[in-house]
Amino acid sequence: GVTCYSHTPPERNLLRRGQILEKDRKKLSAREIENFQANYSESVPRIPEFQRLAKFCRSVRMPAMTRDCSGRLVAMAVFVLLNMSGLWSAGRESVKVKAPGAWVQVATLDNAQTVSPAAGTSITLLDDHQTRVTDRSIERYFRHVRVVAAQKDHSHLSQIQIEFEPSYQTLTIHHIQIRRGSSVIDAYRPGEMKVLHREEELDQQIFNGSVQAVAILNDVRIGDSIDYAYTIAGDNPVMGGKYADIVDLEGSVYVKRLRARLLWPQKRKLFMRRHNTDLEPKITAGEETEYVWERHDVKPIEGEDRVPGWFYWVPWVDVSEFETWGDVVNWALP
Repeated sequence: GVTCYSHTPPERNLLRRGQILEKDRKKLSAREIENFQANYSESVPRIPEFQRLAKFCRSVRMPAMTRDCSGRLVAMAVFVLLNMSGLWSAGRESVKVKAPGAWVQVATLDNAQTVSPAAGTSITLLDDHQTRVTDRSIERYFRHVRVVAAQKDHSHLSQIQIEFEPSYQTLTIHHIQIRRGSSVIDAYRPGEMKVLHREEELDQQIFNGSVQAVAILNDVRIGDSIDYAYTIAGDNPVMGGKYADIVDLEGSVYVKRLRARLLWPQKRKLFMRRHNTDLEPKITAGEETEYVWERHDVKPIEGEDRVPGWFYWVPWVDVSEFETWGDVVNWALP
């Protein structure tokens, strides 16, 4: 299968929204500006601020758009300031709190907390990703249970960050808990959840519109387990209803239990390609076909020096509705 990533980390995302067309930071040609104006105005129709930017681009004459790099950076800074309040507000409205959907299989920890590979070693007790694809939407459920094994884990595990795109996605928080011995502490404070708009690719003249929901946990101690779960609903409209994603089969630290589950419409074709793994999914047929990949006691593979940036050595599965690159071309044609 061929994957076009629509909800993945920036380094894997091939569908960048609102990217200014530029060649080696030189002046833009008239054709490039016309393409940028047309594509940019259509890429994010749900955010009025982006529409205003498109209108602004149409109103600016060629000399103003082809000035030196510093002029373009000033224009981008003005754009970010104009859109900050609107995107922040949209992000706040896109965060909900409720229980997981009925389609989710909520995992039990069982005796996982009694297992520790070594004192002070970073541990993930549960890494659970579940996806449901329907003709109307795509829902992605995530649950992570991570142990604060040492002081080095404290700073990043006590701050939960969830990234989503509020113009077409909603975030639902199911729980944020601190597990301390036999006690389970409810650590979610809705009033303290912050939604931040961060343009981390601004230096590349890329505006992706993503926001981060951030929760900072208080009184986190060494030995605690941070347990949180959430669902992100919605998919990039650029995909036109098509699905493509990857299934990661390894964590960055030791993982006691790793599970990836996909519910797929029976009438739609699905293609898979394994990379660096022989693991086959468990398949259960029904109105929705269920695919489950599961691993236990997963040790991270350490990367080597001087490895090419395009080489991805960890085990993963390419899952897509596109069987060949020709299918991708046909999908992308107007």
